Amino acid sequence: MKYFFLILFFFFGLSLNIFAQTVEINGFSTQYSNDTLTFYTFDDLITNNEKELIKTLVNDSGYFSCSFDLKETSLAYIYLGIYKGLIYFEPGKYYEIKLPDRKDKNIGDSLNPYFNETELYLGIYNSNKDELNFLIKKFDYFYDNYIQDKFYILYQQGYNSKVDTFITKLSNYFSFANNTYFSYYMKYKFAYLRYIAYERDLKFVTKEYYLNQAYLYNNTAYMTMFNLLYQNYFTYYSQTQDGENIFSDIARAKSIYHLKKTLDNNISLSNDTLKELVILKGLLDAFSPKNVGEYKSFPGPQLLQTLDSMIVLTKIPEHKHIAENIKKKVTKKRLIQGEKAPEFELLNKDNEFVSLKSFSGKYLYLTFYSTWSYSCLKEIGLLKNIYDKHKKDIEIVTIFCDGTMQNMIDIIEKNDYSWTFLHINDKTEILKIYNIIVYPSYFLIDPYGEIILVPAPSPNEDFERNFFKILNSRG
Repeated sequence: MKYFFLILFFFFGLSLNIFAQTVEINGFSTQYSNDTLTFYTFDDLITNNEKELIKTLVNDSGYFSCSFDLKETSLAYIYLGIYKGLIYFEPGKYYEIKLPDRKDKNIGDSLNPYFNETELYLGIYNSNKDELNFLIKKFDYFYDNYIQDKFYILYQQGYNSKVDTFITKLSNYFSFANNTYFSYYMKYKFAYLRYIAYERDLKFVTKEYYLNQAYLYNNTAYMTMFNLLYQNYFTYYSQTQDGENIFSDIARAKSIYHLKKTLDNNISLSNDTLKELVILKGLLDAFSPKNVGEYKSFPGPQLLQTLDSMIVLTKIPEHKHIAENIKKKVTKKRLIQGEKAPEFELLNKDNEFVSLKSFSGKYLYLTFYSTWSYSCLKEIGLLKNIYDKHKKDIEIVTIFCDGTMQNMIDIIEKNDYSWTFLHINDKTEILKIYNIIVYPSYFLIDPYGEIILVPAPSPNEDFERNFFKILNSRG
């Protein structure tokens, strides 16, 4: 029997490769002549790691054509100046693509690491009412307008919001559609509406839509709903009686086996596949908790060891792949507690280079600020209070990530700030290394250059109390 299942698994895996089908793309736009077009997709829909799908050159005349093999329907995208063009590719299909009128980024957009391209669906000349992109684009038009118009009514009135009437009408409108991906897309989009309105119990929603259901790793609506439901799940579940062992499962046992045993207390997670998917989402979120203050943060090295146990022990290829993507994401793009803070060297107001290592031997509160952020301008005054009171115990370094050096100097001199200020100038790679996605951002680094808190609480989030708890615990 054992060998039968091994043989069955072999032929099943082989069949996936056999049934990968060719996707063909072509198009014409003289505005993009001699450009290289690169289509990307998500390597998985938990990490959203970017993966190159296909690259093609637009010739002198504006024509482009390419093909690639695809196993299952996937959302793809392409960066086109200020736009991010979206398209769903289905295996075995041919797409005659219309690119948007060219509009390149200006210098400011190009230098801004947080510039968000405007998302739009790519035009498809050979589309029709049964084609997936047409269906999703049309559905999203009705759905998004309804959400924008009725969100607070849905949330406040629940059953009385008549959300099911809208769902019935929209379902009937698309009754002609005969596309499996789209059917599931609608199902989980509607599930989100019901979740907002009246199905707000996590266990109920899980049993209704995820337990012992098809696992749709590539369906954007399915995975968006899942990620919403289980965002920061370990942090919150560990505060309950059923989940009180979550922290020790990671910090001490460092094993998915122990995590699964703890999650067994949640009857809505009785399926082992679903349990592993929840663990993967929980581990990813645990690397960057949003709540450092009252909740325990999970130690980075132990999180990595727990993740490694998933990679080794899971029998589900997709879960192994997601776990490897999480590891790639957190080790390359995110900093974790216990590792060395990345070195940098930037100019101060006196045009002198200052490096991170020059602060070794003292605790360091590293802050990334923006001149246009109201939160930054509000909290910088609180930084002054911390520095004036505790400069014997801690250094503060504030890195300004935009504006000019003179802008920074004006702020310092106008307010008589006396701690270290540095300007990023053109060294924007530091923002990627420290994974700065919002302003302000804070890190606490120990005298040996190791990261203690990432992210650290802001001055407005009781940083002082957290810092002195750490100081006292380390003697």
